[in-house]
Amino acid sequence: MNILVITNHFYPENFKINDLVDGLTEKGHKIRVVTQMPNYPSGNFHSGFHFFGPLKERHPKGHTIYRVPVFPRLEGKNWQLVFNYLSYALFSSFFVLFLLRKPVDKIFVYETSPMTVGIPALVFKFFKRIPLYFWITDLWPESLMAVGAVKNKVILKLVEWMVKFIYHHCDYILMASQAFKTSILKFGVPEKKLLYFPQWAEEYYRPLTEDPKLSQFVGHENFFKLMFAGNIGEAQSFETLTQAANILKEEKNIHWYILGNGRRKAWANEEIIRLGLQSNFHFLGSFPPEKMSEFFYYADGLIVSLKKAEIFALTIPAKVQAYLACEKPILASLDGEGARIIEEANAGFTSESENAAALAQNILQLQNSTQKKNGRQYFEKNFSRALLLSKIESWLISSKPCD
Repeated sequence: MNILVITNHFYPENFKINDLVDGLTEKGHKIRVVTQMPNYPSGNFHSGFHFFGPLKERHPKGHTIYRVPVFPRLEGKNWQLVFNYLSYALFSSFFVLFLLRKPVDKIFVYETSPMTVGIPALVFKFFKRIPLYFWITDLWPESLMAVGAVKNKVILKLVEWMVKFIYHHCDYILMASQAFKTSILKFGVPEKKLLYFPQWAEEYYRPLTEDPKLSQFVGHENFFKLMFAGNIGEAQSFETLTQAANILKEEKNIHWYILGNGRRKAWANEEIIRLGLQSNFHFLGSFPPEKMSEFFYYADGLIVSLKKAEIFALTIPAKVQAYLACEKPILASLDGEGARIIEEANAGFTSESENAAALAQNILQLQNSTQKKNGRQYFEKNFSRALLLSKIESWLISSKPCD
């Protein structure tokens, strides 16, 4: 089967679509990917890339990658993101016209943010009249309002119109969270179009049995080690972590290890200094995702947090699946669907979003407990790569996956 994948994020950026394309290629399908010049998360083009190229690559796994010019994210200010989103939608919409002569059986869109990634897919569908599958991992306009990116009511109405237009021209909408259903249905989308398709953790996320020898990064072996991995951004409510750490300031044995980067890292560093927490916070930097299990080996608890907002209560942070796969106790400052999964898996302790006191209490409870490690069993039953790859392949092959 020939599949055209449209995504604004792809290799060397680290997103779930990378592994999905790898998996479908391994299963013998021919994949063409239309994406942008990589510039996430730094905001600048990755080494070896620039505005005009390279425009075409052959991935070692066998799929073809086409890259279109974009305005890079730069510092991630709202106007810079708007230019980034619109430049990808514009240039990719023109570019897909050059692929009309290529054999394509299905169109697959991966949407993190923005929803405008669907525009080039609709252009291609208009000419080819083939099924369009749209995988939603972030809801618009809810996400825009939750982080305060857009407050103008006229702009929000235009965004709603665009979202409704895209939804109604998709053949199937894949939801990364079952809680997305209500939001999508309010646009008048037939329920038969909706398919639940959660994210998974790559196979390198697994429990390790041997010491990976990274003690130079994670400090003294007698520390009670809490780890946070991923983006340090507005949505992650990093202030909840610093406030919890401040509450536990006298617990000198509790140390926080931060793996990742993001727009709020500078703020986080300043806040930690202001609170006098420098000796207990360790920013280790960014590492390839393949290394995460090695760091998690040393963790006594893995942290996941989100801001208190209706949209975030509907989402499942991708790190939840990775944490479950590594079978380490999870400390979650989450509402809604993410918290439900951790509780259902009996894989850790949950508290409501932005409740630093409750998070601090759960940290002490974990420190003094014999928490069972049940995450891996739940992960294999619900979020394994093999299970979900087989499911998406069967849907793409079938002309009516909802039947």
